[in-house]
Amino acid sequence: MCQILALNANAPTDIIFSFEGFVNRAGITETNVDGTGIAFFEEHNNVRLLKDDKAAYRSYVRNLVRIYQIKSKNIIAHIRRASSGAPKLVNCHPFVRELWSENWVFCHNGHLESFPNLSEEDKLNVIGETDSELFFTHLVSYLRKKFTDKPDINTLFLAVSEFVDTYANSGILNFVVSNGTFLIAHCSTNLYWISRSAQDEGLIRRLDDGGVINLSCYANKNDKVTIICTMPVTDERWHKMSNGQTLLFEDGDLKLSYYGTPSIINKKYEALTGLSSQVKQKIEQEQAKYRTEDAIKAQNALNE
Repeated sequence: MCQILALNANAPTDIIFSFEGFVNRAGITETNVDGTGIAFFEEHNNVRLLKDDKAAYRSYVRNLVRIYQIKSKNIIAHIRRASSGAPKLVNCHPFVRELWSENWVFCHNGHLESFPNLSEEDKLNVIGETDSELFFTHLVSYLRKKFTDKPDINTLFLAVSEFVDTYANSGILNFVVSNGTFLIAHCSTNLYWISRSAQDEGLIRRLDDGGVINLSCYANKNDKVTIICTMPVTDERWHKMSNGQTLLFEDGDLKLSYYGTPSIINKKYEALTGLSSQVKQKIEQEQAKYRTEDAIKAQNALNE
């Protein structure tokens, strides 16, 4: 199906290292070739949006990310494998909507089969043909009707989480959404995250193409960065989100967590929301290694 990559940081940061591995999943290590897009929040939370209906590995979007090395505190990228809606530009993620005079950016991995309480008016506000854009339009409409003015972050996060709960019987819903200040991630099947700081040492290796980097050579003293991805793009210790979990990140830190109603998963689409290639085997081996290390440490602690 699709793949998501997102960044949340406390200072403007580029996403080139992760993105270079990620785009291989659009035609080289995977078959997500139905479009690509990336959104950067800039000054005053204006959005720079780049989209193409070509596969990411050969798209001008990839070249622009390389050339301009745009830095942002919130970035959302997406490579598409169509499950609903033709492979054309209007159906490419991310999608942008205005809410409370802010730009909100959204992308989705999964497949929705129903839309509870969706009005005919909301359907008219959808430009493309995807279930993803329809859900995002519904979410924005719900929040606009519920709150005349933007609420505090805790109230807003709870409202988003409870709205997502109403879709538990509707299909697979892995998504990220950001207003340029914070980033919310929700998981049904596959969504991972990792946080890094300037104190992290050692080489990091990309799983798709073997590229390496020592991030401590590029980070400033107080930098904090969180990366969210459908499946890990590096050999680090990633955290896997659970079915029904929603998280909020701000300034590179995990700030809020909600364990909601797990989605009922249609097995027909479940495998398509992850990876099918040898990269998946590498990911599973790396994460199994960390789980074994944790189990040994826990046993040693009990024996002391």
